[in-house]
Amino acid sequence: MQRDTRRATRTAFRLVRATFVVLGAVALATGLSVAPASATVSLAAPAVRSSAAPSLDARHFNAQLTVECVIPAADGTYRAVFGYDNFSGYDVTVPVGQSNKLIPANLNGSQTTVFAVGAHRASFSTPPMPTGVDITWTVGLYTAKASSASNACGPSVNLPAEGNGTAPIFVLVASVIALGVIALRLRRRDRTRTA
Repeated sequence: MQRDTRRATRTAFRLVRATFVVLGAVALATGLSVAPASATVSLAAPAVRSSAAPSLDARHFNAQLTVECVIPAADGTYRAVFGYDNFSGYDVTVPVGQSNKLIPANLNGSQTTVFAVGAHRASFSTPPMPTGVDITWTVGLYTAKASSASNACGPSVNLPAEGNGTAPIFVLVASVIALGVIALRLRRRDRTRTA
C-alpha cells in the first residue's frame, strides 16, 4: 500500500515536472512571458465595450500604419507586408471589424489586432491577391495602401510567420499532446514495474 502511494507520488511529480518543462519550452518558442502584461486598451464599438479594459475611440489611438513591402509571385499574385508604429504609450487592442479592416474584405482576419507600443515592422502579411488589386489596411483614422507596384521585399526582411499569430496556438496544442504522451508512458512504465 505504501509502495503504491510512493509510486503514485513519483508519477505525479514527474508529470508536474514534465508540464513545467513543456510550458517553459512553449514560452521560449512563442515569446510568451510570465511577467505581468502592460495595460491593454480596447478600441471597440460602444456596444462591444468590456469592463475589463477601457475603450477608446479612434481619435485617441496615435499610430502610423506602414506598407513594408510586397512579395510578388510568379503566378501573377502578390502578398503585402504591413507594419505599424504605436505612439500611444500603451498597448491597444483593435478587433477586426469597422475599426480594423482590410480591403478587399476577404482578407479580414489576417491583420494585426494587438498593437504593442513602438515600431513593429512586418507585423503581418496578407494572403496572395491578384496583381491588379490594391490592398488597403485601415485602423481607426489611419490607412496604408499596398499595390503590386509597392517596393518588393528584400532578402533581409523578416517576414511574419504564416498564420500571423496562430503559431502559439499550434505550439500549445502540441504541448498538450506531448504532455499526454509523457503521462501515458509514465503510467505504462509503472505498470510494467509492478507486474
